[in-house]
Amino acid sequence: MLLGFEEHLRPDSAGRVLLPPALRIHGRLDRDVMMVGQGAYFELWDRAVWDAKLATALAGSGATPLGMEDFSL
Repeated sequence: MLLGFEEHLRPDSAGRVLLPPALRIHGRLDRDVMMVGQGAYFELWDRAVWDAKLATALAGSGATPLGMEDFSL
């Protein structure tokens, strides 16, 4: 499923990329989107969905997520 919606696209002469309808439908991308990424990879999220996920993450209990107890920078 994850790889089934991957598609390699080439930018046009202005550097823009047109997302195929199948990807827009799969990502439920309507009008306002967020481009979120790190390094050479990024994801496109519907703005309302991203805002809801971010609000949920920021309103968390403050507890360390499982598996990250010994993590340090």
